[in-house]
Amino acid sequence: MTMKDGARWNVQNTSKINGLDISNGAEVSFSDGGRNVNVSVSRLKGDGGVFKMQGDIVSGKTDKLITREGSEGTHIIEYTDNAKAKTTGREYLKLVENQAGGGASYKLHVRCTEHGGYCYSLGESENSKYVKIDPDGKGDRYLFASTLSTGASSSVLFGEALYQLNAVSDETLVQRMGEIHADGTPQEDNNVWIKRVGGKFSGSRSDYRVGGYGNRYWGFAGGFNRTGFGDKWIHYKGLMLRHLQSSYTPEDYAGSGKIYGRTAGVYSTWLNRESRAYYDLVANIARYKGSYGLTNYAGKRVESDEARLNAYMLSAEAGRRMEKQDGGKTYWWQPEAQLSYWFTRGYGFSLSNGLSAETDNFRSLMGRFGFRAGVDGLDGGRLNIYGKLMYKREFIGTIRHRFNGSAVEEFKHRGGWLEYGLGVVRRNAENGRQLYFEAQRSSMHTMRQNWQVNMGVRSMF
Repeated sequence: MTMKDGARWNVQNTSKINGLDISNGAEVSFSDGGRNVNVSVSRLKGDGGVFKMQGDIVSGKTDKLITREGSEGTHIIEYTDNAKAKTTGREYLKLVENQAGGGASYKLHVRCTEHGGYCYSLGESENSKYVKIDPDGKGDRYLFASTLSTGASSSVLFGEALYQLNAVSDETLVQRMGEIHADGTPQEDNNVWIKRVGGKFSGSRSDYRVGGYGNRYWGFAGGFNRTGFGDKWIHYKGLMLRHLQSSYTPEDYAGSGKIYGRTAGVYSTWLNRESRAYYDLVANIARYKGSYGLTNYAGKRVESDEARLNAYMLSAEAGRRMEKQDGGKTYWWQPEAQLSYWFTRGYGFSLSNGLSAETDNFRSLMGRFGFRAGVDGLDGGRLNIYGKLMYKREFIGTIRHRFNGSAVEEFKHRGGWLEYGLGVVRRNAENGRQLYFEAQRSSMHTMRQNWQVNMGVRSMF
């Protein structure tokens, strides 16, 4: 049989023919009913022919192409997606069986075909990296999981972006209020401050399940505190509100997700006038909402519904400034340590293509240790500059996702990385106002902070 130039053969029953020469977009369409069929060909040849197949990857039932004596040429397989499938990522299907070996090459019409939470590639048994398929030496072709499906991947990236927004909210004292050490002896009882933050995270491509991504974020915060004065201690006790939002984009397919967060918190900060030690305690409650949309590998638009969740944070920071006077300038070095705990409620998505994605409650315990060093008293005593180097470590940080109630994937953030940056503080002692700016970035862990800019103003009255 010869097929070319858009010719079509609708196969209703298992068929056996002597030979098939298929090329130039001609199409063999296997039964689209509830049963699967086989097409057995003595010899297969041609270039650019299309075989349209379908099946149930969970039960192992599928349409199949069989070559009995040999094959040659290049052929395309178009396999029907099924986002509702309850896959686990450990399944595989044989689509092409070469009983006498074959020299033909085959490829999917898309990068991979999506079934449940996974995307399945086409290849020989030895091409499967994550599922073991016994080799047969005949060049048979299989479907096997190679990555998460686009819908599942975007759900994972939502969790990554959420984790990163929590980390941004976990700010340091100087990022929140500027340099309280530069206040001297405050003459006013009240402080009000407002700040803006913006930056970008990127994800490592080392995790085959989701690939790389970028996450841009920005937000603003404001607070008010009363100041108490003791013989040795200055005490700042205040309230704050914050708005943060992010937009993330995957690198391997078209799509984006957005998260909006609002946070209310309280803080209590103590500064010792004599030893220059300080302690900062913070508690936050955050409310997040967000959704995502994408175009899958088959070119179809997929949208999620909206998820809403709460997160809770406790943080403790401590440090001590050591100073050396030199004329009108003060050189200082300040070791700092911080420990923060986050608890984030689970959430779920229902996607327009039928996929269900759920994320369990997750926790984060993040430590920070390092130092800032700088000089005060520049520009007539109004300008302070500093640099910082911090080691940060996540002690928990496991996020668990479930797809269609059958698959479970964990993404672990446990480990350490470096964070470094520069800051500038300009203060006006006459009106009790302070302007502060800090830029930072980090080394790569499971993610990298490409950059972050934090700037604010604090005023006493």
